[in-house]
Amino acid sequence: MTINSPGCRIACVAPLHPYRFIEFVYRHFYPDLRSAEAAWFDAAATQNIGSRVLTRDDATRPHIMWEIHHPPA
Repeated sequence: MTINSPGCRIACVAPLHPYRFIEFVYRHFYPDLRSAEAAWFDAAATQNIGSRVLTRDDATRPHIMWEIHHPPA
């Protein structure tokens, strides 16, 4: 994740799927709208792009982490 400039980056566990980002925004800022479309947002919350890319070195520093593999429901 880049903040302010290309030289200011925080490592992330994996690429963030756009649907997952939209679900995050709606869950925190528009909960009533999220509830109205819960089925779509529930599916979006588990979308991933690729696999884990966090290096061992990155894991020892501040980084952003989330579950990238969900067990079947």
